[in-house]
Amino acid sequence: MRTTVSMMVLLSGVLAFGVSGCCGDIAEKLANKAAEKVVQEAVGDSTFAMGSDVDISDLPAAFRYPGAVAKQKVSGNGVTAYMLETTDPGPKVKAFYESVVGYKQTAKADLGNVLSVVYEDAAGEMFTVGVQTSAVPTTISLSRSSKK
Repeated sequence: MRTTVSMMVLLSGVLAFGVSGCCGDIAEKLANKAAEKVVQEAVGDSTFAMGSDVDISDLPAAFRYPGAVAKQKVSGNGVTAYMLETTDPGPKVKAFYESVVGYKQTAKADLGNVLSVVYEDAAGEMFTVGVQTSAVPTTISLSRSSKK
């Protein structure tokens, strides 16, 4: 299920940003509504936010990259997924997420232009971070879920 939510965030982002680039505000609003419908059908009862007013205040400060702009947030079935962007260079963003303080790192894979790190807190809540560094802006995908 965690993978499904992350993929839905990614696909809806591609749809909305691709359409908004060529057709303006109306097309962006239509794309956002279509993406929201896709996510709700995929994960059931969910919430979806996309655009310039995405609230990430529920994401612990340790996982908020300084100066990054929140682009999407999807919540459903005990999982919340976020997509952030920054113009900072990839190596700087990777270094930030490789050294999150206060959480236990349980897995890490660095494939050069893609970094994936999994952290867990004392209560068993899991945070998965993905950093894509091959393009500007650098994209940060995060998911937060409770251990069951």
